[in-house]
Amino acid sequence: MSGNFTNALSYLLHTLVTFYGLLFLLRLLLQMVRADYHNPICQFVIKLTDPLVMPLRRVLPAIGRLDSACALVFILLSAIALNIKAGRVLPADITAIGTLRLVIYSVLSFYTVVLIAQILLSWLGQNLRHPIIPLIFKLTDPVLRPIRQWVKPMSGLDFSPLIALLAIQFLIRLLGL
Repeated sequence: MSGNFTNALSYLLHTLVTFYGLLFLLRLLLQMVRADYHNPICQFVIKLTDPLVMPLRRVLPAIGRLDSACALVFILLSAIALNIKAGRVLPADITAIGTLRLVIYSVLSFYTVVLIAQILLSWLGQNLRHPIIPLIFKLTDPVLRPIRQWVKPMSGLDFSPLIALLAIQFLIRLLGL
């Protein structure tokens, strides 16, 4: 019984830390694409992440568009999630390599989900009104813009999201994530 409780508690803690870390990734990406600050989704993410980001900003300045405080919290939470999943404190070198792999995988997985959402939204039509819709298009634009320079829409069909998804899945497999 005690082993089941520990396993369940570990799963819950890992899930919460991972979710909170993904909020920092989202905040970081929203800042990098200069999403509308007044969007309610942006406000939600900012309110949940401010308690950790604001004190660190006094010490860590931004590097261009990169909010270094937000990036550091995301990396630290990824390292914590990795150690929770392992069930023990891992050595520093294994934690560093594992965290780097987890960060890369998180970004690629995030973009996979956002690109699929954009594809579905393009099929559903432009009449939908929800605050997340402009954010999805804003987040995917930097990924799709270079592809669209090479592959123009054909007969009204934009294949750039499909090409981006294939490239992301190729990278995940290439890196062994």
